[in-house]
Amino acid sequence: MLPGTRLSALLGIDVPILQAGMSSYTNAALVSSVSDAGGLGILGCLSRQPEEIAQEVARIRSLTDRPFGLNMVLAQCTPAQWSACFAARPPVLSTAWGDVAPIMKRARDAGCLVVHQVNTVAGAREAVRSGVDAIVAQGTEGGGHVGRVSTMTLVPQVVDVADGIPVIAAGGIADGRGIAAALALGAEGVLIGTRFLATPEAPLDAGWKAALVGSPAELGVITDVPDLIWDIDWPGATCRVLRNSLVERWEGKTEALIAARTTVQARVRKASERGELAEMVLYAGQGTGLIREITPAGELTGKLWRESLEVLSRLTAGAH
Repeated sequence: MLPGTRLSALLGIDVPILQAGMSSYTNAALVSSVSDAGGLGILGCLSRQPEEIAQEVARIRSLTDRPFGLNMVLAQCTPAQWSACFAARPPVLSTAWGDVAPIMKRARDAGCLVVHQVNTVAGAREAVRSGVDAIVAQGTEGGGHVGRVSTMTLVPQVVDVADGIPVIAAGGIADGRGIAAALALGAEGVLIGTRFLATPEAPLDAGWKAALVGSPAELGVITDVPDLIWDIDWPGATCRVLRNSLVERWEGKTEALIAARTTVQARVRKASERGELAEMVLYAGQGTGLIREITPAGELTGKLWRESLEVLSRLTAGAH
């Protein structure tokens, strides 16, 4: 059986590539493009009002008849956001950062498959007990909020405790070689975030997109500065962003940053409006060094899968 076939059949997609639900950095155009190309586009709902969730879902359905997902952050989303999510009845519910068990019945009642992200083996065991349909094992190489275990070591350990539930690898995967490696580790698909930000469809500042192209992996640094700025508590998580003046100014200065929080928030918002990269929070994973160009999301989905199959074919041929 071709790697990824079981996951693809479960989710009703053609290729086992999921586009991460990266909050407001996703939209109907990105999600529908990935889904139309045979992958699974996922809309991030964390920063959206309930009415906006409904509007974006309607746009997705007007653009594609393929499966898609909604991403909900268990530790952060509000009851109103959950109500909007379940009212939308997405084919797939993507969850992370919290206990998924309490929402499983509502998800089933809404007809959703549940794909839950974990960052530890203990989290994977909890997901198994909760009865999820697939588990995302996210390594620390990813962008935004991540755990502290690498993809290479986390994925096979999650596979070992998943009790037959399909595992999806995430964190630092940005080309076909990464997908092939994930499949070799026992994953049945991948969830990719940062690479899909470098697409025309992603609702991201053009300068930010340009900064993703070819940025060395070492520019993606782990820091709690973004969460301190926005006064957000993500249990068990830290954050990976591109190093810039904002990060360098406040790194290691927790008390001073908390004292200046209101002023810093205003400056970051203004910088974001103006596209001033040095003073923005630039979420990105360590796969940026593998991004060569801005590529349409649908084209990228097919290209990534073809690349992975070519790698697997060469490895199989070499084994004989």
